[in-house]
Amino acid sequence: FSFSPSGKRFAAIRRDANGRKNLVVGDTQTKELHQITTFTKTDIRSYSWVGEGRLLFTLFQSDKGLTEQKRAGGAFAINVDGTEGKDLFDGQRGFAILRRIPGQDTDILVTAWDRDEESPDVVRLNTRTGKRTVISRKNPGHVVRWVLDAKNVPRAAVSCKEEELECAFMLRDSEETPWRKVGEGDIYGPTM
Repeated sequence: FSFSPSGKRFAAIRRDANGRKNLVVGDTQTKELHQITTFTKTDIRSYSWVGEGRLLFTLFQSDKGLTEQKRAGGAFAINVDGTEGKDLFDGQRGFAILRRIPGQDTDILVTAWDRDEESPDVVRLNTRTGKRTVISRKNPGHVVRWVLDAKNVPRAAVSCKEEELECAFMLRDSEETPWRKVGEGDIYGPTM
């Protein structure tokens, strides 16, 4: 259960008459509740508000084991009235939501493994068109966590090589300046 950015709407996952988990949206003032997805072979796994009128969600099959998931994964977006659904990511590539962009109803910031299998980029994703704009062009490599500043610029990153237990805490002063290592530590967290 979560509220839209204005608090005027809420969304929730509700099991329908067929036992499938679908997405519902309600209006806090009129108390009207509408089911906006009607999946019959998959279920909503998670969802997040993109803006006041749009949601991003992921799917899975609750009646299948992990190795049997056929139509699961990926990311999709839909308007609160159930229109303009868009398939954004297939289940083959990973992604994670970083944050909403205040005042935006279409774009959201995510991490995605589009350019490099070992290190995700910060990507501005248009949930209506699917257009992706990489905003972390100068990636320090092997990033496991990005930190953005108030202007959504990647300014800090934790970089860990899979075969090593050591991580580096990387920092830069602005989008134009180079990354520099300011700390290091084990995989459980760098120390300064």
